Amino acid sequence: MPLPDLSISPTAHRKIAWMGYEIELPWDDIDAEKDLPQLNMHGVHFRSGNGVAFAGKDLLAETLNQLQSNAKGPAGKPLSGPDVYALHIEIVEITPDQVNAFLSRGELRRDMLLLGLKQLLPDSDSGIFEFRTPQFHGFQFESKHTRPTVIVDELYAPDASIEIHFSQRGPGLAPVLTQPEINRVLQSIHRLPTPPPPPSKESRR
Repeated sequence: MPLPDLSISPTAHRKIAWMGYEIELPWDDIDAEKDLPQLNMHGVHFRSGNGVAFAGKDLLAETLNQLQSNAKGPAGKPLSGPDVYALHIEIVEITPDQVNAFLSRGELRRDMLLLGLKQLLPDSDSGIFEFRTPQFHGFQFESKHTRPTVIVDELYAPDASIEIHFSQRGPGLAPVLTQPEINRVLQSIHRLPTPPPPPSKESRR
């Protein structure tokens, strides 16, 4: 189902660069001592006790594409097209009642694989919500209205994917992460321009 609140916080307190992307954060209390930049992950901690972590999901994309190529049966169709987001839609929407005796062997194998992959998704007791940004299609796992301690968002483009974990303190503890603040982060993520290559030795002569 669509994400019910698409409003965006008007304030961008801080911009960070990560893995060739620029991201706006609507909070200004970053705890620099706990900042955790790594090769394909960046964890940002705030003095409020809240935090946000960004991780590249290229490994998942490669795994899904490999499973796609391996799961083709003689009577079945491929899991999806080359777009990993489209494959993820299939994983999210598959339900056990779709697996029945009327399926061909290839279709049965395909749907059983999708059900198995669905078990790997983040917990989503309160729902899986879809949204779009200028460069990505995405999912948010768990409704903000149920006050989970971790909200997981996954962003997919044909050539890249990102997983974001928003963490906050327990019930009754301020400040609360709002959906407009989360949306500010999600909607701001964009690729930075690729710097031009350095001049060759011959061009410098």
